[in-house]
Amino acid sequence: MVMTPTNQPRLKVLLFTNLFPNPVDNTRGIFTEQLARELGEICDVTVICPLPWFPNLAFLRRFPRWFEFAQVPGEYTIRGTKVFSPKYIVLPRVSEPLLAALMFIGTYLTVRRLHRAKKFDVINSMWLYPDSVAAGWIARRLGIPMVPTALGCDVNRMLNEGGKRRQILSMLQNAHSITAVSAALRDGMVSHGIPGARISTIPNGVDVSLFHLRDKWSSRKLLGLPTDKKIALYVGRLSEEKGLTTIVKSLARLKSHRSDFLFCLVGDGPLFNELKALAQSINVAENCLFAGQQDHVAVAGWLGACDVFCLPSLREGCPNVVIEALSSGRPVVASRVGGIPEMVRADTGILVEPQDVEGFADALDAALYERTWDDATIADSMNGATWRSAAERYNLAYHSAVEGA
Repeated sequence: MVMTPTNQPRLKVLLFTNLFPNPVDNTRGIFTEQLARELGEICDVTVICPLPWFPNLAFLRRFPRWFEFAQVPGEYTIRGTKVFSPKYIVLPRVSEPLLAALMFIGTYLTVRRLHRAKKFDVINSMWLYPDSVAAGWIARRLGIPMVPTALGCDVNRMLNEGGKRRQILSMLQNAHSITAVSAALRDGMVSHGIPGARISTIPNGVDVSLFHLRDKWSSRKLLGLPTDKKIALYVGRLSEEKGLTTIVKSLARLKSHRSDFLFCLVGDGPLFNELKALAQSINVAENCLFAGQQDHVAVAGWLGACDVFCLPSLREGCPNVVIEALSSGRPVVASRVGGIPEMVRADTGILVEPQDVEGFADALDAALYERTWDDATIADSMNGATWRSAAERYNLAYHSAVEGA
């Protein structure tokens, strides 16, 4: 059990992150919102969510990925949380090495104004680049201790990109305390020379009021899903790093000797049409259901309805959806990457090397047809993985940063 510091004042925390729900996309960074809600019980939390600037002109609606940013106001309240959302200039594909500088320029005055009114004790920035690099420059100018948090690709990929690596490492070397959502990410930073003693591993939590054991057949009835088929489920963005072409290709191998299965993909993204075309080309379209984007409450129902959850990612940090699937009592078939091996045990799932089509086909076959799973044991494996526990650990990291400043 994590003990929160006692006899100490409630810290005033600025949570700095581009991953937070907004009126246009109320599922964006929902895990950050869940953490912020619990932090608010033990800290005084202010949320700032910098987003790219885009012209709010009707004829630009044909660029939906960018146009949605134009619809997000500079200040808004979502589910009771007040959020400040300053905008910064982005030039797609051109400004990648400059993103932190551009974010700094777009957010500094807002943070300075808020700091003058509230006097923040600490800044916690989620995502090492560009967020934490920009927040680090702001923190130094305003004299505020900072705690950067590593989430996944910021360590797995960006620390191997020259221009970003230099900025990230400089920021980490100056940070008062560092957190990571998995031990794998901590080890990744240590391998680049960051002292492990300064890094706290704080896994994400789960909303147990939503993600818990549910009756499979009732869940399927509510969603209109078949009761005479085995159902595997993916939830998340349909994008390259999620390795979805691997899992779709594996279905053709599975179909060579099984027919009564359905693979449901819940989510949207740039690979939506490509994956549908792939399924058609390899004759597994009738075994795939593209359900589109669903809200967080609906996802809990989909997890309740499935037999197995799948995550064939090429890289990951601490994927919340794996915690949610396990908490729902569903076994997980996933890539052996990032923090996933820290969550999935032999009695709660099967791990496969990324991009291994045959391996995923065999794992799905075993998980759906051969193995007998104990739903209660799987759900119990996530006991203690609450957002309150995570918030208390973050609070310890904040106090450490303040004391060491």
